[in-house]
Amino acid sequence: SLLTVYAEHQSERLKHTAGVAMLALALARRMLPGESERHRMLALAGLLHDVGELYIDPAYMRPGTPLGPPEWRHVASHPVVGERVLRNMPGAGKEIASAVLHHHERLDGFGYPRGVQGAALPLNGQILAAAEWLMALIENSMTPMARGSVAPKLVPREFSRELTEAMTAA
Repeated sequence: SLLTVYAEHQSERLKHTAGVAMLALALARRMLPGESERHRMLALAGLLHDVGELYIDPAYMRPGTPLGPPEWRHVASHPVVGERVLRNMPGAGKEIASAVLHHHERLDGFGYPRGVQGAALPLNGQILAAAEWLMALIENSMTPMARGSVAPKLVPREFSRELTEAMTAA
């Protein structure tokens, strides 16, 4: 249903979610060889990672819209909303919901919505966060591959060394 909504009303979001899913799958295959069920789960989490955005005022989601603190809190809540929508949903569940909850968190604690850091940030959430981060580079760059190879070096504490190496290799 989410993909249908995106296809009909926000086609750019469909490209984004499909890209995040493919990147999450690629990173999972590099970091977790042989764990095909986990690969599948992370690809599905990539497709669903922004489901919480369906509960945000669409005016806040338009590119270039200035957001004050109240509007930003609303937007920044989408991982929590997504987790709540997905955790008991057939076909999704707690693992996917957890990855979605953590897709804007960073290892150094400077992510959102909860500022989770270090060992408290699950690997699935880290992989999904990295996939979305890479997709943003692709979407916002004339030379995404060049930026994709340099950017992880500029943010050394946002992702684990292993994940940074997997991103660079991918």
